[in-house]
Order: sequence, then C-alpha cells, then structure tokens
Amino acid sequence: MMFSVQLELPGVRPARSDDIGQLSRTLALAFYSDPVYEWFFPRAGNRIEKMQRLFAVFLGRLIPLNTVFTTAGLEGASLWISPRRTISNWRSTKQNLRILWALGNGVLRSIRWWLAVESKQPRYPHWELFLVGVVPASQGKGIGGALLQPMLARCDEEQVPIYLDTGNRKNVAFYQRYGFEVKMEIVLPKGPTVFQMIRNPQGKMA
Repeated sequence: MMFSVQLELPGVRPARSDDIGQLSRTLALAFYSDPVYEWFFPRAGNRIEKMQRLFAVFLGRLIPLNTVFTTAGLEGASLWISPRRTISNWRSTKQNLRILWALGNGVLRSIRWWLAVESKQPRYPHWELFLVGVVPASQGKGIGGALLQPMLARCDEEQVPIYLDTGNRKNVAFYQRYGFEVKMEIVLPKGPTVFQMIRNPQGKMA
C-alpha cells in the first residue's frame, strides 16, 4: 500500500522531473564545501560541474520513486532511499555508468567510500536519508528541518528506522535535534571523518 505523505509545512512538496536541472545546481552549491565532496573532487575549479552531473543522476533515480522533497523556490532538497531499493537492473546499470562518468577521477575514492562507509550500513530494513542540502544563502532559516519532516513522520508512522552518514562534523548536532544518534565514526583514507547515524522510530508526530 502506498503511503500518502501529508505535507503540513508550507512550501515543501515532492520534487518533479522538471526540477532536476535546478535542484542539481542547488545541491552542488549546498555541498560545495562539504568535506566528503571536497575529498571526492579536490579540484575546486571543476567541482561544481562534476557535482551537478552526479546529483542529476541521483535525482533522476529517486524522483520517480517519490522520495525527493523540495521547496517552492527550490532552495533545498532531501533525497531518501527506500528499504526496498527496487530499481530495474537495466536502469540501474545505465545510471551507474552515468555515476562513474560524473565521478571521473573520483572513481577510486568512491570505491574507498563504499568499502569504508556504504558497506557498513545496517543490515536490517531502514530508510536512508541520502542527502539533504540547502543553498548557502538560504541556510539557517529552518528549510533543512522542514525538508526532513515528511519522511520523519512517515518513518514514525511505519515504525522504520532511518540511517544517514555525514562527513561534516558541524551537521551532527543538527541531526541530533531530530532524534539521530551517532553509532560509528569512520576515518576515510587521507580524508574526513564520517559519522554514521541512526534515528529509531519515535511516537507519531503531531
């Protein structure tokens, strides 16, 4: 049975395919100075371009699954991965090739990332908060928290935990405000420390 998200916060809505161009730019700006993406793309001169290509692939994969939320002005977005993770093999292969192309010289770092971080995700069913980002000019206005609310409510309703990882130490306190707890710290090779966090389901949100 499909879950119907009740969007009670003004301006937050599911993203559409025609948002991909702008949202990929939004996310590239939001994560430009993120330690993990600096590690993936150390050359500042082409980082925005590479990140836009990469985020466009992620958005193209998740928007059709109705697991991306944005704002009326496209100032930010949250991307979520379902416990089911169901994508056809053909489509997954095609998109994975696009990810490799977008990563460019960052492919080896992506393999190290997978071995160090992604392979250590919880084995039990969980939603993943894959990304949440807001353009720098709009940060500090509550937009990031608003973008979390639809799926926090859903996961509380369905009693499913949420996993995320962040390489930005400053973000840990933000996520803790929404019930996430640090479960593991992983130091990337010649890179930042990644914090793996879990939010167990809580009471139904008002």
